[in-house]
Amino acid sequence: MRSVIMKVALAVAMVLGVSLSALPAASATAAAAGCPDGVCSSKYLSYSGQQQINGYYCGPAATRAALSVRLINVPSQSSLAAGLGTTVNGTDHISQVTGVLRNYVGGWYETKEIGGSYAAQWQVDLLVADVRLNINNAFPIVANVVGYAYDTNGGVHSYSGGHYLTVVGYEQGANISVIFDPAQGVQYNMETWRLADWIAGRGYSA
Repeated sequence: MRSVIMKVALAVAMVLGVSLSALPAASATAAAAGCPDGVCSSKYLSYSGQQQINGYYCGPAATRAALSVRLINVPSQSSLAAGLGTTVNGTDHISQVTGVLRNYVGGWYETKEIGGSYAAQWQVDLLVADVRLNINNAFPIVANVVGYAYDTNGGVHSYSGGHYLTVVGYEQGANISVIFDPAQGVQYNMETWRLADWIAGRGYSA
């Protein structure tokens, strides 16, 4: 319930143009989580990222990276694959990731879908807000993407059949997302609006 209240408060604050610092519960939680500055312009979570052990375990690997922030004994990719229903065809839907995350760390996570070929502005704004709120509270986001997108260094990342990855931090007030990609076991930055477009047609757990 507390997470729902915080998410609603954040959404209202964005609509009204209220500074996050004016929301006592949210700002207090962010401070407790160790934001590197007064307004949390950037934050990076400590996590254990593993490259996916085969071509269809991106869902388990991305889920494992998210859980590693909060668990001491992190489940294996194979164990998570069983819970996710992962097959040689991959992990069917982001809701399966949400269910496994909730099983391990409680009721914070919700499934959010972005329909169509591109994200609408309100969906971009919501993703920015979700990245900021989730990372401030040490709940990494797992996203299901499809197609290709460019990172901030101009590198292209292409997954025509779909792919799962983990948002483990942010910069510029969450306008840039810090991503762990289990395909190569690498980390890179991407504008959050690009990430929203990359998710379009799929969804994310936040």
